[in-house]
Amino acid sequence: MSRLSIPLISTDDAWAHLKQLISPLPTESLALSDAMDCYLADTLSSDRDLPPQDRAASDGYAILCEDTHHGPTVLKVIDETAHLTPGTCLRVITGNPTPLGCSAVVPEKDIDITDDTILIKEPILRSSHILKQAHFSKKGTPLLEVGKQLKTGHLGLCAAIGHTSIPVVRRPKVAIISYGQNLVDCAAKPDKYQLREMNGTMFKAALSHALYEVTTIDLVSEDPVALKQSVTDAMRDADAILVTGGMSAEQSRLLPTVITQLGGTIYYDGINIKPGQRQLLAKVNEQILFGLPGSSIGGLVGLHEFVLPALRLLSGCSYKECIPSIRLPLMRTVQVGGTREHRILVKLQNTKYGPGLIPLSFTSSSDLVSASKADGAARIEYGRTSVAAGQYVDFRPWGSGNFSNHCSTIGDQYVGANG
Repeated sequence: MSRLSIPLISTDDAWAHLKQLISPLPTESLALSDAMDCYLADTLSSDRDLPPQDRAASDGYAILCEDTHHGPTVLKVIDETAHLTPGTCLRVITGNPTPLGCSAVVPEKDIDITDDTILIKEPILRSSHILKQAHFSKKGTPLLEVGKQLKTGHLGLCAAIGHTSIPVVRRPKVAIISYGQNLVDCAAKPDKYQLREMNGTMFKAALSHALYEVTTIDLVSEDPVALKQSVTDAMRDADAILVTGGMSAEQSRLLPTVITQLGGTIYYDGINIKPGQRQLLAKVNEQILFGLPGSSIGGLVGLHEFVLPALRLLSGCSYKECIPSIRLPLMRTVQVGGTREHRILVKLQNTKYGPGLIPLSFTSSSDLVSASKADGAARIEYGRTSVAAGQYVDFRPWGSGNFSNHCSTIGDQYVGANG
């Protein structure tokens, strides 16, 4: 095994390894109903003009605009099967094709209507309230580019331009291994010395929310043979393997030993970040393997800062969009040590000036009670020892819940993926 042992590398160096290792998975063709949030693998063009012919842009009456150029005009309402001739008009509905000869549509709110005539008091300009053929795009125009993450409107556009199935990058499959001493299933009643397994449950929920398939969750005690078997089993179906736990200084040698035995390469086993220092990245066979701390906050930092963004890269997302981030002000001063890059748990709060971040204190990196109150983490750069209230920091949202409630006031400051 080739092992690059670089204790506490920077987050930038960690990402340099990830970008070097990860390329998008193979493509597949999916029905539109199954392609939500996938990344497009090919450019899609329109198979016809949009709209394909002139259409009414308002409920009203199709007319010959020349009829209105000589003062107030009375026009006769004719049957829908007839063609427009001077002195006549035809009832139309928004979105309907305009009849032959129509040069304008007059909205019904702007006219006086009787049983079989309308009165137009002002001259009407040519093409008024008509959506012209190819107004939105011409046939053959590229409309959706490679790498676009498909949302509801994109899928509707695909249907409108004749694509009932579309080429997308396959979503990665992920195996989760929860590893550590005295862990029991979260449904069990633990003894005093036992801990309920929680990281695997949290991570599966986050991955499922992002529409990644979790192939398995294994609960493994501190046994290198059992850990090796669990990793070997995970390699059969998964594109990425996530091992949580067993990353403290005295325990961390077991996972590298297993990776060595399986012929893998370790690229780092420590990042200069707090919390979440004890993280590992390896490649075993064709699978990417992440090792995350067993502590809840450290694990969540690793999940949102590295694992989920890496899975987005595998899914076809671009690097610049794979880490959701927004600049927001801190609402209280925070003090940190300057020897590491820090992540501060924060809660979003609306103010009369817009959304801000309230720092949350936590007593240890296993303080899941505090973590449960957080909407995400604020990034404090390496070397900074304090951030004053009112200063802007990079906010990394954890999930889409409360964050989405603030998007209307955030505007175009938001950068990155679907959080």
